[in-house]
Amino acid sequence: MVESTQGKILKEHGMGEDCISTFADDGQTIPTSRHLSIRALRLWVLLLAGLGTAACLLTARFFTPPLIPLGELGPELNLAHIRTGGSVVRGPDYFPAGPALYFTLADAGTELRVAATGHVAQALVADQRFPTVGDWVTVTGVLRPRSGSSMLYLRDPSAVEIHREDPAPLSAGEIVPEMAGRRVVVEGWVRDVRRPHREITLIDLHDQEAGIPIAVSRSLLSLTQALPPLSPGDAVRVTGTVSLYHGQPQVVPASGADVSLSPERLPPAGPSSVTPEDVGRWLLVQGSVLHVFPASRGYRFILGEEGTPATLTLFLREGLWKRLPHSATLDVGAQIRAQGWLRSTDGAWELVPEEVSDLVLLIGAPDTPLVRLEEVGPGWLGRPVCTEGQLVRKDTYPTGMLLQLDGGTASLPVWVPSAIAREVPLSLLTGGAARVCGWIARYRDRLEILPRRESDLRRLLPLWKDRRR
Repeated sequence: MVESTQGKILKEHGMGEDCISTFADDGQTIPTSRHLSIRALRLWVLLLAGLGTAACLLTARFFTPPLIPLGELGPELNLAHIRTGGSVVRGPDYFPAGPALYFTLADAGTELRVAATGHVAQALVADQRFPTVGDWVTVTGVLRPRSGSSMLYLRDPSAVEIHREDPAPLSAGEIVPEMAGRRVVVEGWVRDVRRPHREITLIDLHDQEAGIPIAVSRSLLSLTQALPPLSPGDAVRVTGTVSLYHGQPQVVPASGADVSLSPERLPPAGPSSVTPEDVGRWLLVQGSVLHVFPASRGYRFILGEEGTPATLTLFLREGLWKRLPHSATLDVGAQIRAQGWLRSTDGAWELVPEEVSDLVLLIGAPDTPLVRLEEVGPGWLGRPVCTEGQLVRKDTYPTGMLLQLDGGTASLPVWVPSAIAREVPLSLLTGGAARVCGWIARYRDRLEILPRRESDLRRLLPLWKDRRR
């Protein structure tokens, strides 16, 4: 039975299916050209939605988005799937607890932080496919807002394309700030290995013409192999990228394996093997201290070697001398190994160390001998002695204080620099019995004694006070 109502939808039950018909204005039933069941319609909608989703996924997986320069990335692209590229200027920074891997791209003055987390970071680390400083990298991912800027999140390990140029062999002196971003190979000798903080290891590398620091981050070493054991004098070969730190060039390796030891060490030269051709070069020398003389803003140590009269002057700046942990035993008779630039001063050759690590004490000097004041003569010139007498204050100058040590039958001027005089008790400087140790030097045809530190001046107690103690 069919219920008819003019202008309304007619529901008919027939053949087990729901059909849709319409009434014309005159009440006649007009069947539609195609009858669709509600169930079939739902299936078609679900099928179309699934096909659309699959198409989107396939497009995202296999379709390569156009490359957008870093400078054109703006807030309007947040949450968009994009592709961009640039040169790595920082990183990689790896956090295994995440795991998470971060690096920073730069191009034309614009920087972008890139993040790989979870399985993406694990895959990049396992395959050793992470970028390092100097690599040109193309990345594809989702741009998301982060702390006032944007960060690109990688969704797949294959979304990272690394382009690393071949290195060019250069000497340390040829590397200049304008080469930032270039890959180089540099060879030389280790001057020092230091860690200014726990996140970085600095290797001071020198060849015979210049020096260059090698910077290796702790994060990079956790991703690659460890550095070989290094000590001053080791010959090494380093492959890395030139970067800038406070405007000065340094070389950043891409792996701990990029720092390799060479079989040859820098052999220490003796004073007799130094030639005029070595002036201006970086040298490692070894010898015994024969004499010590004060100089303007420092001290000159005369080095010699057994079996030859040849000598070489080692100049230590006063500031460097004060920082030496072994300055108390760096004296006549000590054996040392030192490295530095060889310069020519007034026709004489001088080796000039720059850092505390440039000087190694092999054998300390013997104890300073105690000599009677009247026995101190020209034979002690440039050598350390200790002697006793009555201190008498003479004159005070901007650079120091002049005292006189009187032994009754002999006397000796005592020159105390201002830096030492400030540490000596005032009661001692005003006079009294004292023991003075120092180097014997000549000033205006007169011998004088130069204390090296405040402990070189000690008051002598009367005999009865010694017994009471």
